[in-house]
Amino acid sequence: MRILAGSTLLVVSWALLAACSGPRPSAGGLFPFELEGVAYQILSTVGPDGAGANYLVCRSEGRTVLRALDGDQDGVLEAVLTGTLTLEEANRIYAFGISTAQSGGRVNRLEAPRLFTLEDRGQRREIRSVVDGPGAPYNTFSIIDSDGSHRAVATDEGADGTIDRLVEGDLSLPSVQAAYRSMLDQGLLLGRIVREGNALVVQPHAP
Repeated sequence: MRILAGSTLLVVSWALLAACSGPRPSAGGLFPFELEGVAYQILSTVGPDGAGANYLVCRSEGRTVLRALDGDQDGVLEAVLTGTLTLEEANRIYAFGISTAQSGGRVNRLEAPRLFTLEDRGQRREIRSVVDGPGAPYNTFSIIDSDGSHRAVATDEGADGTIDRLVEGDLSLPSVQAAYRSMLDQGLLLGRIVREGNALVVQPHAP
């Protein structure tokens, strides 16, 4: 089992992208760069609750030939979702792109959301807590396979330890509830989950 924690996210900004049109996430952006004659893009998305991801993308003749995921925005790709490149090669390209964006002042370092992540046997589980704003407090619980696909996304409204709604995935509510309760218990033991009033929420920073 691996515990993942960090205090900053690497997010490319929308600066200098006035030509881009269409809806944009509440934070994040798009950074194009070139390496060895091939054009790539790093796309960042960050939603209002702090949840987000970075993608390394390459398109050729109108087709996406590479799409790789940095799900926790720590500067390291976890999975190649589209294309034949190895993860090692994709990370080499991604690292160059991040470095180029940083040199141009195009990378924002955002405070990490309340996120608790465990990895076990190739599967990733996440609890994200929102403690301010409409509907707060609430938790979002996700089970993610090694290929980046979501087996389950569920919400715990009130953050009381009980799943209220399955948003996505093919797992049953009882199995998701059991996995969520187990992760909450592990988080309490590790000091990553705390009680705030009647709510069980993630600490804002790793201890």
